[in-house]
Amino acid sequence: MTQELVSGPTAERFRGTVQRRTTLSAMQPALLDRARTVSQRHADLLRGALGEEVLAVWLVGSAMLGDLSEDSDVDTVTLTDAPLGPEHADALREVHDTLAREFEGVRYDTTYLTADAIARPPEPGVPIPFSQDGQLHLGESCGEVHAVTWLSLPYAVPVAGVGPDDLAITADRSAAAAHSRENLHSYWARVADQAGERLAGRDPDEPLASQEGVLWMTLGAPRLAMLVTRAPCGGPIPSKTEAGRWVIDNLPDHADLARRALAARSGEPVTFTVADGRQSADLVILLVQGHD
Repeated sequence: MTQELVSGPTAERFRGTVQRRTTLSAMQPALLDRARTVSQRHADLLRGALGEEVLAVWLVGSAMLGDLSEDSDVDTVTLTDAPLGPEHADALREVHDTLAREFEGVRYDTTYLTADAIARPPEPGVPIPFSQDGQLHLGESCGEVHAVTWLSLPYAVPVAGVGPDDLAITADRSAAAAHSRENLHSYWARVADQAGERLAGRDPDEPLASQEGVLWMTLGAPRLAMLVTRAPCGGPIPSKTEAGRWVIDNLPDHADLARRALAARSGEPVTFTVADGRQSADLVILLVQGHD
C-alpha cells in the first residue's frame, strides 16, 4: 500500500558472538538475529505497557540493508495507533530502562511514529518520543523524521505487528534527494569543519584514539551523495558498504582511505592517523562542494 511519488536474553549474547575475522557477509545472519531479539523484546515490553495501541516494530538502518557490523546500532521504527504524549512517559521510560539493563552495551534506537504520520509527508520538528544511542528522548523533535526515512519504510523488516505492506506509506524519492542535498550542507559541512579544527596543528602520523570519526565521515557522507545523484544501490538507500565502494570506484584520490575504512568496519585491525582524519574531512568537503 506504499504511495511512492517518483518524480524526477542476555547481554552476553550480544558480545563476542561473532568472530571479527569473519566477513561482514557471513556475519549478517548472527547480527540480524541479535537485532531481531532486542527489537522483539522492545515490542513485547511495549505491548505489555501500552497494549493494543502498539501496531508494529520494524527494523530499519543497516539491518534492513543487510549491512550490519558488530558495532552497529539496532535501528527500528515503532508504530502506534495514536501519538504518544506525556501520559505515556513513565511507561516508555520503564520499557527503555529495562532494555538497557537486559542488553547492556547495545545501542537501541527507535523512532515512535503513527500509522497516520507515515501516510503523509514527514513533518520535521514535531516532538515525538525517540531513542538515540540507547537514550530515550521525550518532548523533542527527532532527527529521523525526514524523507529519507520515509523512503526506507516500505523496505523495513517487520519484527512484530503489521508489516509495511499493510499500511499506506508516502515515499518520495525526489524529496529524499532534496533532503540529502540539504543535509550535506547543513550537517556534514559542519562535521568536516569541526574535524579539521580538532586535527589542526597535530602530527599527521599521530594515531587516532578512535576509528569512529574517520568511518563516520568516509562511509556516511557518500551515502547522501549517492542519493542525490541516484547512484545505483541494492536497497532503497545506499548502505555504508556500498558508499565505500562508490568512493573507491568514483573518487580515486580517496579510494585507499575507503578501502581501509571498509576493512576496519568488517573487523580487521586498522589504525587511522591524523592524516587519515584530515583526508576524511576533505572527502566530505569535496562532496558538499560537488552538490551545491
